[in-house]
Amino acid sequence: MRLLGGSELVARGSTVNGVGINRINNIVQIHHSTSHDIITLPATAYNRINMLTTSFPSLVQHMSTSRVLGLYFASAWCPDCTPVTPKLKSIFENQPASDFSVVYVSSDNSEQQMMDVFQNQHGKWGMIPFGNFEERNNLKRHFGVCAGKEAMGLGMTTTRKYGIPTLVLIDCATQEVLTYDGVTDVMNGSLLQK
Repeated sequence: MRLLGGSELVARGSTVNGVGINRINNIVQIHHSTSHDIITLPATAYNRINMLTTSFPSLVQHMSTSRVLGLYFASAWCPDCTPVTPKLKSIFENQPASDFSVVYVSSDNSEQQMMDVFQNQHGKWGMIPFGNFEERNNLKRHFGVCAGKEAMGLGMTTTRKYGIPTLVLIDCATQEVLTYDGVTDVMNGSLLQK
């Protein structure tokens, strides 16, 4: 696989598990090269990357342009999401896009509700389109995250691990989950601190 712009991306997947958010910058090294553009990934990461990008095409652009992707599972109607969203927006706005992307995975009741909260509170995040039910629901199933009222309809009554709000942070190079508890890091101010 090749990157544009003369960069070599080397992922050290063996150091991802257990790495704290404060050390996220140590996960990926980018080296410039004039002769070739190569992405080198650990063999164990290849199947995860192929599976995620094939199953969730809305994530491809964000994962190919950032070091860390935050999947923000939330909703406008959820009172627990209300204090998290503006803090996450502030963190997002103070990070270079090459370091941190956020994609909103909505549990909103309607497209209008989703678009209102997205346009008024989220800024320049990505989102899974409301009409893309299949991808949105498959993301929820894949990561075990949904609103309680969605669990039965998604067939997740026994597989639901997390409710909303949940911020899943993913290392874009290896596609390893860094944490399912990004909301705690947002609220205590430690998200992406160096």
